[in-house]
Amino acid sequence: MNRVAIAAGVGVVAGLLVAGIYFGAPLAGFRIDVSVLVALAAVLAFASSVAAFTLSALARPIGGRAHASTRMTESPVWQFVTPFKEPGAIALVVRPGIAVEHLLMRYQGIFDKPAENAERKFLVTIKKAKKGFEPFNPVVLKALFERLKPFTKSEHVLLLNEHDEFMGYIPWANAIKEFTGDNAETKIGKNIVEVLDDPSKSTRLRAIGGMATQDSISDTASIHDAAKKTWFDDPMHGLVVYHGDRNRKLVGVIARNSVLQLVSTGA
Repeated sequence: MNRVAIAAGVGVVAGLLVAGIYFGAPLAGFRIDVSVLVALAAVLAFASSVAAFTLSALARPIGGRAHASTRMTESPVWQFVTPFKEPGAIALVVRPGIAVEHLLMRYQGIFDKPAENAERKFLVTIKKAKKGFEPFNPVVLKALFERLKPFTKSEHVLLLNEHDEFMGYIPWANAIKEFTGDNAETKIGKNIVEVLDDPSKSTRLRAIGGMATQDSISDTASIHDAAKKTWFDDPMHGLVVYHGDRNRKLVGVIARNSVLQLVSTGA
């Protein structure tokens, strides 16, 4: 039933009750000294107060919370999630055993003129080899990142297992910094090859600004749920957001600072 109607009904009943007592008193042999106008005013004031109080009580959320926590798919939270699939972005899926030249052949025109195509964005997804296949060669991955280095507008590098399940995330700029130049092969072996082999090692990605396997959240969760996941002692940089209960369908990433900002402003 409508809350306003309930509140109004309660107010009317309360008013009739008081009025019955007040005006019924003389019939029962009691003398009333207060004027009728004052009595009517008191009756109306009491009824109005009860109605207002009832409406306020009905409108108050269960559990005493001022408001429900905003879900990840709702505004303003969703505006802070950086999507993986952007219009015009090139999805580059990297698998073991494929030479860099073959991998980039489809986009040869872009890589032949990197300065002219510097605004192009890439989403790089590095997938673990299926059982029985050789793992990634760090030398090959270093050559790939060297070729990707000019495209500074790109944002994301994802790590997936052989079942397309999320295993780790590295911001583009951090990946380019760590996986090119001196000692790049060693860093690739530690932060990509070993992580794909053993997701328990994915927490080391946080040391290079990335996110571990467990640093993820469903888009059906709330921003308060996201805040709780970032309250660990081990520094976290954010959360990868996936759709529903499927960690194979990744939709974007939200920074830890954004989560805390949204909670502090009442989202």
